[in-house]
Amino acid sequence: TSESDLSFRNLDGQATLHRPLTESSGCIQAKIRINKVSRSGGMIIQAFSVALHDVAGALYNCETVFGFFSKSALNQQIGIRDAEWYAMEQIAASSSWQQSYPAHSPFSDTKFRMLDNVSVLSQTGGRHGLGWVEGHAQVDPEAWYFKAHFYQDPVIPGSLGIESMAQLLKFFALERWPNLKNSKGPAAQFQCPAPGVEMRWTYRGQVIPGNDRVSVQIHLSKIDSANATLIADGYLSVDGRIIYSVENLSLIVRGDV
Repeated sequence: TSESDLSFRNLDGQATLHRPLTESSGCIQAKIRINKVSRSGGMIIQAFSVALHDVAGALYNCETVFGFFSKSALNQQIGIRDAEWYAMEQIAASSSWQQSYPAHSPFSDTKFRMLDNVSVLSQTGGRHGLGWVEGHAQVDPEAWYFKAHFYQDPVIPGSLGIESMAQLLKFFALERWPNLKNSKGPAAQFQCPAPGVEMRWTYRGQVIPGNDRVSVQIHLSKIDSANATLIADGYLSVDGRIIYSVENLSLIVRGDV
């Protein structure tokens, strides 16, 4: 219905995983419903409900909003309004160093690693006073995901932006519970997100091959050592503009903490 080419982008959503997805989950059934469609200024906005079921029942529920945008509209995106990066004065008061992000178990291998390095990690401070961590990645215009997402419209998937936050949360977890690094038993295993924790996200921008640097921050909002669970808020910026925010990103560490 549009006279110009449009790009499809996720804008925001909220989702809850009810149970871990395992090898015994069997066939996954997805049911998606369009709840609302609106048009304004050449843009089309759609709201969806998503439900995933496996052989045991409800697995995942999500409410999310997508939009169709012209190239000119995407070029005018200014990021998340009123969002502020945790600034250099806070960094100076924290543990600041630079370390390559691990590419070995239990972390992701090189192909799926979404961060090049970690530059700050503090067990205190942050937006909630419980600790925070910052990492970075150089944008690689030849990366595999640009070739697949989307056809003639290359952009880093928003889900991989959340994955970069999850990888920072995993790094923080093993710094928080260092005995997992040296355990003589099986390596630590991660479950992200944790079942029963509703995660909310907002996207107001994109990472494209012409960008230079992605930076990610995680701010811990809850630490449950008894159940080895972390909950945090996350932010992602590209070339200095904050474009993603996430609330209640959760992680369970399975191992002897």
